[in-house]
Amino acid sequence: MLNRIDFLPDHVIAVEASGNISAQDYENTVIPAVDQALEHHDKVNFIMVLGDDFETYEADAIWKDTIFGFKHFSDFEKVGVVTDRTWIAESMRLFSPLIPAETKAFPVAQKDEALRWVTH
Repeated sequence: MLNRIDFLPDHVIAVEASGNISAQDYENTVIPAVDQALEHHDKVNFIMVLGDDFETYEADAIWKDTIFGFKHFSDFEKVGVVTDRTWIAESMRLFSPLIPAETKAFPVAQKDEALRWVTH
């Protein structure tokens, strides 16, 4: 499940994961939030927090994330992830040269720093 992190500037979409993330989570949370922000901004900032309550991405969520990323390829100024899962942080670092946005991975202990980074 994905839940929005509130009280951030309207050009920032921040979500926190718990349990399993499905394609439906993208359709209900991420996609509408990004589309709404892009109505008012040329580019937006995005961060996902994958903390202790996060379990896994379902296969349909990985596919939805890929399609979402291609659709909004140049719509982001910053893209970040907060996680202690090495494979996710390393994937972010590996693909960051291909993403036309500033990207950064943070450990869970630096969640507050990550939220400050994504808002500026």
